[in-house]
Amino acid sequence: MKEQRSIPVVVISKTFRPLPELEFVIKQAKKNNSDVFLLGDEGNSHYAPDNYRKMSEYDEGVAEFEELYQHLSTNHEGIEKFCFSRWFVLRNFLRKHDYKGAFYIDNDILFFGNATLEFEKRKHLYCTLSWHTSGHSSYWTLEGIEAFCAYLMETYGDKGSYDFSRLANHFYVRQHFKLDGGLCDMTLLESFARYKFPHLVGECSVASPDRWYYDHVIHEAEGFEYENGIKKFRFENGTPFATHLKLEKDIPFATIHFQGPNKPLIEKFYKLCNDSII
Repeated sequence: MKEQRSIPVVVISKTFRPLPELEFVIKQAKKNNSDVFLLGDEGNSHYAPDNYRKMSEYDEGVAEFEELYQHLSTNHEGIEKFCFSRWFVLRNFLRKHDYKGAFYIDNDILFFGNATLEFEKRKHLYCTLSWHTSGHSSYWTLEGIEAFCAYLMETYGDKGSYDFSRLANHFYVRQHFKLDGGLCDMTLLESFARYKFPHLVGECSVASPDRWYYDHVIHEAEGFEYENGIKKFRFENGTPFATHLKLEKDIPFATIHFQGPNKPLIEKFYKLCNDSII
């Protein structure tokens, strides 16, 4: 009988600024997962010396997409391009190493679960997102990431189409109301989930009494107890719990997302997790 391969945890990170917290992101993921990889560049390789792979080794299709890319956002063009191109990198990584899927996390997320066990619950789907829009912690099958990359190429390859015009108008409406942001990979993920494959895209950030919760962002209450601008957590045996007010139950968290100014909290929470095991 063929041995079942583990599902990898994959972080894809480009150095726009120093991110020392990335070391704790990798260490935490390794606690419950045998295959953890940082696909990065020379600016961040030292944060995960045993788990680092060059992102440039998995760049098939990236240049072709970037040729088609049209920047419709007030955000930095380099960052927005990277947010799109990382999905091609993930696709190529799974292809090259013959993985049937992966759990992707951003470089500001602590993961407390086992990706292989969690993937089994979702392997019938193309992917699972957070709030129907964000891939910051997302399960992908190889078939699913192939389909999403094809959707990106198809959409940006026909800028005269209804689909591209509808998505581009997201930027123009925000401009009209003097709002920042615009067309980004989250816009395309939402469209992929809502219009292209609604029956094959799941949701991670839904509270349930019998499953792990995937944090959208730590500074949003999302129905949980909230204190000092973030969710109120307690740690037990290396797992964070928060009380869901409607369910009146302590729910285990698979991830905590330290977006933006909350990144400095990563080391503190990593140590709290360790202390709770001791």
